Amino acid sequence: METTFTEPELHILVVTPNEGEFEKINATVGYAGQYVCHWRSRLGGVDKLAASGDYHLVLLQYHWHYKNSQMLLHRLGNEANALPVVVFTEFLERDLDQHIISSGADDYFALETVSQEQLDRTLRYAVIRHGHEQRLSRLAYYDSLCGVANRQLFADRLQHAISLHKRNYSRFALLYIDLDHFKRVNDQYGHAAGDETLAACANVLRDCLRESDSLARLAGDEFVVLADSIDSEQGLAALATKIIASLNKPLVLSNGSVQVGCSVGIAVFPDVGDEAELLMRRADNALYQAKARGGGTYVFYQANTQASAKRDELTQVDILRAVKREEICVRYQPRVDLATGRIVAVEALMRWSHPARGMLSPTAFFELAESNGLLPTLSYWVLKEAIGQWAQLNQELDQRIGLAVNVTGPMLREVKLVDRLRQAVHESNLSNLAGLELEVCQSDWLKYASCLAGLGLALQPLAVHFSMDNVGQGFLPMGDLNQDLVKTVVISRDLIGEAEESPAAARTVQAIAAVGSVMGKTTIAQGVENLQQMRQLESYGCTCVQGYFTSSPLTLAELRTRLLQQKMGRLTMLS
Repeated sequence: METTFTEPELHILVVTPNEGEFEKINATVGYAGQYVCHWRSRLGGVDKLAASGDYHLVLLQYHWHYKNSQMLLHRLGNEANALPVVVFTEFLERDLDQHIISSGADDYFALETVSQEQLDRTLRYAVIRHGHEQRLSRLAYYDSLCGVANRQLFADRLQHAISLHKRNYSRFALLYIDLDHFKRVNDQYGHAAGDETLAACANVLRDCLRESDSLARLAGDEFVVLADSIDSEQGLAALATKIIASLNKPLVLSNGSVQVGCSVGIAVFPDVGDEAELLMRRADNALYQAKARGGGTYVFYQANTQASAKRDELTQVDILRAVKREEICVRYQPRVDLATGRIVAVEALMRWSHPARGMLSPTAFFELAESNGLLPTLSYWVLKEAIGQWAQLNQELDQRIGLAVNVTGPMLREVKLVDRLRQAVHESNLSNLAGLELEVCQSDWLKYASCLAGLGLALQPLAVHFSMDNVGQGFLPMGDLNQDLVKTVVISRDLIGEAEESPAAARTVQAIAAVGSVMGKTTIAQGVENLQQMRQLESYGCTCVQGYFTSSPLTLAELRTRLLQQKMGRLTMLS
């Protein structure tokens, strides 16, 4: 509530256990009808009363239940829409004023020595000054979308809690909260609905918390709760369960409802750390352990469990975090037509821009992702990202080069694959996905042959075709190659490498190229690393080559430059 002097009276919440002190204050400032004093004899419930809108200012007696009054002062002084807080003591205490002001108070006086005029001026100046400071503070320290503390203010609150609890040998906890399906809301309904969802989630979280808890939005769909004065892990578990259950309920928005759910990671001070950065990191790690369990749950960070955790379990958490933080990216390796020297297609390749290990190829994490059931998550992300960028690039350059995207065997039996491709058509404003090929390795082709037939029919309206990847490793499926479903044959890079030294391997490559030609397929030799290889493959009748000899994998910007140069006649990949 913003106060101006045109109002006839200011309502003051006087918080003191001593009725005599209240009566003295009431007699001092209530004489002219300019103030209405309300007595509160206990600290509990003051937060809610201060937020009710019924009061203009809080007068707080400092020296009762010292720890609790100081904690209350810090909360009141740092909450959104906070009231001005003036602290008083019975007797004047030197150097106390500076400590109180730094803890969040607007002013301080001693009841023994304050005069009627001094108290009147103290209260009115506190209201005016606080109004100006609050407007500036909201801009600097509060999240404008959700109305809760931002990262900067939360860091201050966390540091204050650490100092306070170290002095009092007490415990508190961080609950790191991440929404499980927020990205789906943004993708399906747009960013306006996403913003409304975040604001609604903040309101739900507020309703779950106690007066002593503090809530902040860190970034995106990540929130954190500082749970003060915890009694037990059971209490924290109950709070986390309440948060998860509440955020799992449908959220009513202006144009419908959404359901997001959440996961929670918990770190307890000082059990798992006594420094702010360490506590945040361990709460974050526990959060991604919860994500790795499928989401919709909470995990306590346990130092002994973490120390003995297997390396792949740690990396599993890293993979989930990488998807969340957009460390997974797409690179495009050109496929060059041997007859014209032009880029006719690109293969979308998954890469991981790891913050510590640099750029990682899938070989560094493929088996781990597959064994933990995370490969479809990564593959669907790459599929969506690559199609969106490819469609935009073709529209910008007014051409349509081909795009090959790898899909895993389990994806071939999921209805979700067709749904995602239909959604891609809609999001890209295309009539179809002509030029897109789903690349299936030869071993999966044999294993999921029955699924592929039905999938091919479902994708016909989208003009999506298939390519058989890694051909030449094992039995050559002539019957499958002869299907209309297969448009492209991609020869194994291992076989291409062996062909330089092994006449038998060279004959196999030549036979695959010949069979592909007879059946009307495009044959692509991948892993080409030198001119001799390329000339040999050209003589065998291969249609295209792909490898570091013609181009390393490119970023989208680099690919755009290459294609623009090619369109202007300034680039021939084989020159």
